[in-house]
Order: sequence, then structure tokens, then C-alpha cells
Amino acid sequence: RCARVNAAYERAVALAGRLSVSQPAPHLRYLAVAKSLAAGLPPLCSAGSTCSVPLAFLAAQVTETALKAYLLKSVTPKALASSKDRHRIDALWAQAVLGGLLLASAPTPAIQVLVKLPQKPYPLRYSDEGTIRLLFLPSAKELLTEVGHVLQVVSNSLLPSA
Repeated sequence: RCARVNAAYERAVALAGRLSVSQPAPHLRYLAVAKSLAAGLPPLCSAGSTCSVPLAFLAAQVTETALKAYLLKSVTPKALASSKDRHRIDALWAQAVLGGLLLASAPTPAIQVLVKLPQKPYPLRYSDEGTIRLLFLPSAKELLTEVGHVLQVVSNSLLPSA
């Protein structure tokens, strides 16, 4: 019995030496991150939730990451990272639509609200001394629906069904 186990182990080691594991392409890594982050949206949308700011922050991140996933089909991660528009959801949206992504020509109303969140003055991250910011955020249901639509369109584009 030990001889068979040793022989099987030796065959497995030999086979493993011939295998190579490669990283998924950047656009697929970004898509995986967007989907992973999106899993956090429904709990923030639960009935009676008062998490509109965390929901908006996460929804903006999911949207940005999904659009970047689509754009990474045709640009390098370095080029995308060095772009002045790298956190501008509206600019990423326009580039993706121009590149063939099947979304409306301009972000939907709920996404329009998210456009301003990751830009200066970063209303969800920082507070200027002596400044009070009022945020008018879309409903949780509207955000979940619209961000989910963007993610689904990007996913369908990058992972066409067989």
C-alpha cells in the first residue's frame, strides 16, 4: 500500500512540475473585484437600513471598478492608473460607451449622483473645517438596481455565454 501511495505521490509531483498557473487578465481581475464588492450592496439595502452613505460609497466603488474592468480589455493597468480620469465615473462611463459597452450614452440619474462622490472635495471621505455637506442620495433600491445593471452589462460583455 505504501508503495502505491509513494508512486501516486511521485506521479503527482511530476505532473505538477509540468503545469503552470497563470494570473487572469487584468480586466477579469477587476471584474472579480467589482462582483465581490457588489455582494456587500444588498445587506446595506435591507429594510430599515440607515446606511445610505456606506451604500453610496460602495456603489460608487463597484461602478468605477466595473467600468475599469471593461476598459482594461483595451488599455494597460498602468495607462488606466495614470489617467487623470481614473476616479471619474462619468469619464470612465463615456470611454466605455465609446469603446462599445452597451450602456446609455450618459450615466443614469442614480449613477449621476455617484459621479461626484470620489472627486474633490470628496464629500464622503473628508469634511472641511466648519463645512457641513448635505448629500442627496438615491434610494437604496434605485442604487442597487442601477449599479447591478452596470455590473451585469460589463459582465456580459467580458464573459459572453457559450
